[in-house]
Amino acid sequence: MKKFLKIVFLIIIIFFVVWVGSLLKCEYLTQKYYDDFEYAYKANTMLGDMEYFKVLSCDGKYAEVYYVSKNYTFADVLTFKKIQGKWLYDS
Repeated sequence: MKKFLKIVFLIIIIFFVVWVGSLLKCEYLTQKYYDDFEYAYKANTMLGDMEYFKVLSCDGKYAEVYYVSKNYTFADVLTFKKIQGKWLYDS
């Protein structure tokens, strides 16, 4: 029984380490690319004003950004490609 509890505890610790690591990576990318994506969502004319955004991933050529609308009525993940030094809306 003790071995089972140790394994469960280890799985929980690993889960939280991975989860916190993902959150830290997201916050780091958001701070690093804040100026690049602050108004990039305006390329998609279906979106209104945004409350905030988070950069989910970015490798320098491709990025996924999570935007949340004013009043928190909807959210969307937009993808961007960097072409000739500018981030352009992809999908």
